[in-house]
Amino acid sequence: MSDKKTVVKNDTSANAEIEVFDNTVNQLHALTSERKNWENTLLRKSNQALYAILAKCYETYEVMSQRDKAGILARKALKQVCVQNNYRFMESTPLVTKVVKCVFGVDRRRVSAYSIVIREAIKQEIKPENLAEWVEEMGGVEQVRLSKSPNAKTAKQKAELGQQALQKSDEIAKVKSKKLSQATNPENVGEQVVLLAVQNADGSFSINGVVESAGATTAALAAYHQQTKKAQDQKAEEQKSEEKQKGLDEAISNAAQEAQIAA
Repeated sequence: MSDKKTVVKNDTSANAEIEVFDNTVNQLHALTSERKNWENTLLRKSNQALYAILAKCYETYEVMSQRDKAGILARKALKQVCVQNNYRFMESTPLVTKVVKCVFGVDRRRVSAYSIVIREAIKQEIKPENLAEWVEEMGGVEQVRLSKSPNAKTAKQKAELGQQALQKSDEIAKVKSKKLSQATNPENVGEQVVLLAVQNADGSFSINGVVESAGATTAALAAYHQQTKKAQDQKAEEQKSEEKQKGLDEAISNAAQEAQIAA
């Protein structure tokens, strides 16, 4: 009788463990799907809304930078808003930074980053109506900000390096299906796309979607560049370590030989 109870107890325990395992796997898959949806919809929409505000800041700055009556009145209005909010600036503070601060508040890092984006757009002669597309192609606000660093590379530059690395690498696999063909735009033949896939336990991949936007492909190629660069750096470090160890071994061997000769 006790043996039967033990078997039932073990079966119940095993089933509970399986249920926990399966629920966890399903939960992780569900969360992954939610994350992808967030990246492709909510986050993208949020970024696009931000870029639209920055474009309007840019337009406002353009009006203020004019020497006509409208520009003078716009600058007076800006000064009044700054006084009302107790915003103070140095004489060297760019006009566009003042506009951004009036819109986004006192967060210095945010104001600095957004001001850099608009000033870089001005420098590159990007029009306000094209600002959102340009920022997205650059890889976002942070990538534009980092591009101002002397040694930094923008997402677009990293993507170009990633593309070069891909051209030197061998093809991993070729996939074709009717559904996959229906999900893609035939006009994009020869262009890079991003396949959203899940890696299965048996080593296969389940492709769930295709993203053809420039922003997604730029980000993917930039990430590929980072991945290959990391692998190359690690390999170089290992070679350096091996050479150092080899030199140390040779030094020990030479010292031992000299000691024998001296003896």
